[in-house]
Amino acid sequence: MTAQAAKRLRDAEAFRLRGPKGGSRPTTATPPNVDWKDPDAVWAFKRYVFSRMQIEVRPGELVAYEPHPGQRPVHFPEPGEEHRYYVASAGQRAGKSLTAAAEVTTAMGMPGQRLWIVAPTYDLADKVFDEVHKHLVRDAIYGVGSVKRATGGGAKKGSQRIEMRWGSWVETKSAENMDSLVGERLTGLVLDEAAQLPEEVWTKYLELRLVNLKGWALIITSPRGFNWVWKYWQRGEDPERRAEGWRSGKFRTVDNPYIDPDLIEEKRRTSSATDFAQEYLGEFVSHSGLVYPDYRDELFPRGHLFDPGELAIRRDMTHFRAIDVGARHPTAASWGAMARIDLDGAGERDWLLLYGEYEETGLSHQDHARQINAISPYPLEQTWISPDAKRRAHLTTNRTESPDNLSPYDIYVKEGVYAYLAADDFSAGWSMVTALLRRALERGGRQGGMLVSRDCVKHRKHFLSYVWQDQRPQTMEGSRRDAPDRPRKYQDDLDDAVRYLAAGRPYYVVPPTYDEDDDYDPRGREGFRVGSRPAEARYLRPGMSFE
Repeated sequence: MTAQAAKRLRDAEAFRLRGPKGGSRPTTATPPNVDWKDPDAVWAFKRYVFSRMQIEVRPGELVAYEPHPGQRPVHFPEPGEEHRYYVASAGQRAGKSLTAAAEVTTAMGMPGQRLWIVAPTYDLADKVFDEVHKHLVRDAIYGVGSVKRATGGGAKKGSQRIEMRWGSWVETKSAENMDSLVGERLTGLVLDEAAQLPEEVWTKYLELRLVNLKGWALIITSPRGFNWVWKYWQRGEDPERRAEGWRSGKFRTVDNPYIDPDLIEEKRRTSSATDFAQEYLGEFVSHSGLVYPDYRDELFPRGHLFDPGELAIRRDMTHFRAIDVGARHPTAASWGAMARIDLDGAGERDWLLLYGEYEETGLSHQDHARQINAISPYPLEQTWISPDAKRRAHLTTNRTESPDNLSPYDIYVKEGVYAYLAADDFSAGWSMVTALLRRALERGGRQGGMLVSRDCVKHRKHFLSYVWQDQRPQTMEGSRRDAPDRPRKYQDDLDDAVRYLAAGRPYYVVPPTYDEDDDYDPRGREGFRVGSRPAEARYLRPGMSFE
């Protein structure tokens, strides 16, 4: 043991016995008296805080928080291994939420801290926040009255917040609401389940929040293939090439001393090697468990994204829409345009470009229909709607029920949303989406594939987080995998809309010629079509004659 390590242990023991400098617990307005510029003092203070954090490891059994080997580099980096950004890949039940909560709880003892806990949804962000709330509010580890105000601990879902008497605060944020991720200057943040989010959440929103105050970030996630988190994880992994201020690590489930080793061995025997490596060892492996493993969240031609500033969606493309009707679950809609273009120098092909999205809950079917119609930017060739919308008993809303006993489908029709019932065979729709994603990355193929606008953040998040519910049997026939039939039924509404859109087999329609003023749009359906062949077809406004 080095002299520095021995000194730290002695200081930590002193903290445990007498508390922070001054000998007593803080008053209602006094933060812990710690020299925050002294690494040894901070190290000892963390040890003191962790000794007071009571963790329930089994029903009724509480122990002080003692980081396991995977967690220690986050809290107690060795000399020369200090970090500003830490990327952690974690297996199931490896303690990633507890790690994040311990870092936030310690930081809240320092005056003037401005912290966010960010996750794909508020439910996920609350997992870390609830642990912080327990230590700061319920257990009052900084003293009774040290918390100025707090929400959480059973409060309604949404942004939660804790404020300390000395000006520090922590707040939860959901990446579903991108507008809420701007404007604030932060001293630190936790990004939980980062692999379920597109890279822009970090690069365009969160990273910028840390610039002014030189804040820290803990990016922590369960791995989901070789996506953008893996790229950032590599920044801190290789000692020879890692970026300044970046460090990386893994939390293995087997490192958690409170997990039954027999359970881990059972999972090792019953899981595939890749599933076990990802889910229990925190390894980045080849897209195990994703419904659409071929999706790449990068710009074409390396991935499936297109920049709408460079590839503009035009009115003369053929536009389609698909709607998944819900009430207790969100109602979702997806817009796509078919375009015959040359994207990669291999000649013109027909491409499906996803460019619009809608995902809302808590509204009546009538309000959903009106909003979906209002944001449809172009005349539509066809719309598909979920088949169970025809059922009168289908998902009556919490706010209102149809007084005329109309089905959701009938309500949509009354609001001007005319649609065909979508094909609801999951296997067929999954196969179509998978085929379109694969075609997009094949150069010189006869048909184009599917691309997603980089502005469609929700579409991208769903492609990255849509997983199979259970371990699925796989058979290999060349490069083809048999389709299983049990995706996870959780926040899959937009995925269903995309599947309905692909299963409808959208097609490209050559724009017809027409006789009219330059500003008249033939796809506006204001007139009627004359001519039996597309090359001869012309549209006329009502009341005009064709000569």
